[in-house]
Amino acid sequence: MDAAKSQAPLAGTGAELARTLRLGDVIRLSVSSVTPASSVVVILPAILFSLHWGAPVALLLAGLLCVPLASCYSSLARQFPSAGGEWAFARRVLGSGVARATFTTTLVGAILAIAAMLQGAAQLLAGILGTGGELWTALVLAAVVAVVAPQRVLHGARITSVLLYIEIVAVLGITAIGIVAFVDSGISLETCAGVALTSLASLEAGPLLASIAVAYFALAGFGSAVMLSEEDLGSGRLAARAVGWTLALTFALEFTALGGLLVGSWCGPVFPDGTGGLLHAVSAFDSSPPLQIAVLTSAAIACLNAAIVIAMQGARIVFAAARDGLLPARPSRSLRRLRETSQAPLAATMLVVASAGVTAALLPADRVIACASAALLVPPAVVAASRVAWRSGPSRVLGRWAAPCVALLALALVAAFGVQADPWAFAVPAGTWLAGLGYDRWSRRRGK
Repeated sequence: MDAAKSQAPLAGTGAELARTLRLGDVIRLSVSSVTPASSVVVILPAILFSLHWGAPVALLLAGLLCVPLASCYSSLARQFPSAGGEWAFARRVLGSGVARATFTTTLVGAILAIAAMLQGAAQLLAGILGTGGELWTALVLAAVVAVVAPQRVLHGARITSVLLYIEIVAVLGITAIGIVAFVDSGISLETCAGVALTSLASLEAGPLLASIAVAYFALAGFGSAVMLSEEDLGSGRLAARAVGWTLALTFALEFTALGGLLVGSWCGPVFPDGTGGLLHAVSAFDSSPPLQIAVLTSAAIACLNAAIVIAMQGARIVFAAARDGLLPARPSRSLRRLRETSQAPLAATMLVVASAGVTAALLPADRVIACASAALLVPPAVVAASRVAWRSGPSRVLGRWAAPCVALLALALVAAFGVQADPWAFAVPAGTWLAGLGYDRWSRRRGK
């Protein structure tokens, strides 16, 4: 496959997204999709509660898993710049059946991720205001996402940039809370080290590997960059470069916040349990109520910011699928339209946000996070398989074989232990995958 052919758009209506994003815009949007403060609120408390001091080990292993995956994403984004992302790679290399199955699983994973962020923000706001209306708060926040997400992508990048800087301050505040709580507790460093060693000594391989899927959820923002490849000024080259930067920045911020929570929680009075999370932790810091409110508000903003960016990403996945003939013709006519004022897919955005709002209202938060983590393991596996099967690209051993094969083996191991720990969570990606394959067979027969 020559370069011209690999860069050509898929067959469709010809609707194109405007190229307006610079490298910094792509990086900020991608980091915002897993915004570190929201990960500490929504994702990491479950790992902290189950693994204690094993949580940094799970996050480190997830980070190591992301390295070969990021290499695969970066390589394919350069060759196949498409807002469809993973399913577009699969369609080019693995065929329409895998593409449709990847599309359905990726879309459901994005909807679940938005729902998780809406639930996290609603819980925090309810804690700040002292109310119990998390359901209505989540629906109101979904309405906010529906207003912001279909704006011009460059304006969205500027909005999320401001929110991202607020989140970074929140991460530093979370770290400070943990350190101050530890200092106030009067516990010595030797005792702290003893707690850590005891926790690590009792760590079991099964729960650790099962938790990597959740930790990967907290680091997977680099995949968002490829959905922006149609809108960067470098025709996909900037998105490919943004993949590595996004992973590095996200990991550094996540690890910083996790370290602060660990020090404060397992050696002092701050204790993020499986249900209270950051809300419980910050509420235990009684000496500075203004700091409590500031950190909780920033964390709520972080969750909302992540929901906005993931909604933009999910809408582009749907738009590209409708434009490039992956969906039925009748709904595609609406889903592939771009709003004239913003050049953003309005109908696709409304579909994604409405589905996420209903999910956030109907399902408990722990189920949403578990199912989202399971669903988000499928797209990177497809990307790694596409990188192996793509024989026209660079023939370097590291990029062509080592990186994707290591990633596939690691993902298979994580999924195997994850199925043992929570088989119902993995029923979601299995069901959506089969639904995609079934629709592909039906459409082929109808085409004949």
